[in-house]
Amino acid sequence: MEATIFTGWIYDHLLPHAEQVKVAHPLMLRAIAAAKKKNDQIDASKIADCLRCDFLPECHMASTQIRDRSDKPSVIAGSAVRKRAQPTK
Repeated sequence: MEATIFTGWIYDHLLPHAEQVKVAHPLMLRAIAAAKKKNDQIDASKIADCLRCDFLPECHMASTQIRDRSDKPSVIAGSAVRKRAQPTK
């Protein structure tokens, strides 16, 4: 699987059903990014070839607890910014 904005959610749902789930680093998959012909079938074939040859550049997937923890500060910081941005009476 190539890393996207929903990777954590998909990773958590696939993990119980697979022996292992590998997440590819999208910026390091230069063979796919530089290709002139691009479609999902060709991209999937190239990712499978990289995986087969043990050449897949993987992303580290943090545990669910750590990913959940990293979401909370942005929410807290966002509410603090909104409170400061409100005019005082």
